Amino acid sequence: MKTRFLLPHQFKKIGLVLFVFGFIGWLWGQFGGSARMIQNLVNPKGTIATYHPLAQNQHELNVAFLSITFFGFLLGLALLILSKEKNEDEYSQKIRLESYQFAAFFQFALILILLISIFITRSDLMETLIVELGLFFILLYWIVYLVRFNFLMYLNKRALKRS
Repeated sequence: MKTRFLLPHQFKKIGLVLFVFGFIGWLWGQFGGSARMIQNLVNPKGTIATYHPLAQNQHELNVAFLSITFFGFLLGLALLILSKEKNEDEYSQKIRLESYQFAAFFQFALILILLISIFITRSDLMETLIVELGLFFILLYWIVYLVRFNFLMYLNKRALKRS
């Protein structure tokens, strides 16, 4: 079976770099690192701030930094998932399909458990966090797929080296 929708293997390296740096940058920005960096650019050494073009747009710059790093993370994740293995064969395609199925069942079970727990506790969590939960479950699906696929490929390579 020929895989028509996968990118060449070289994109996996680019995806790994974008994934790691995007995720670390986004976490750093979420914990205020980018806001402090922008503040230091605007007001170095704690001097009294004079008019500076960056001083007027600190919040917008922080949001832009967070957006760029998050979309870098997403692009890296997509490149990791959609890139071929170095030796793409029928076995890796079988593992890829099984990993898609496992991730879908895992996501479905987690959503079901969350909805049942919200229904039982009569929590307003769903109304307040619906967008965040939706994004979380979409990302969770792809991350579970990526972890399971690469773990099974690693086990397969290790078993081949032993024999």
